[in-house]
Amino acid sequence: TFVSTGTNLELHCKPAYKDTDGKMDRDYDVDIDNNSGKIYLTSSFIMNGVCVKWKGWLDIQRLEGLGCLEFNEEMAKVEDRLLRESLQLSADHISNF
Repeated sequence: TFVSTGTNLELHCKPAYKDTDGKMDRDYDVDIDNNSGKIYLTSSFIMNGVCVKWKGWLDIQRLEGLGCLEFNEEMAKVEDRLLRESLQLSADHISNF
């Protein structure tokens, strides 16, 4: 929760999936540190049209934690490429119409 803006984020872990090369891939990472009692998480998503990565930790006992959002340049490049390809396909379709 970002109290100052009233924004609540829910994190859901979904199963990994196989990419086109057959490698397992996912857009999040979970690291459990039993010694400190914390779970470290990262998750990529699009918020208000901007590719971001959430990084943070949760205390296993208290279910409290801390995190931050960072601009995800790598994902932004992928999304930009997909958008440009989609726009080009639309332009080609319109010109053939």
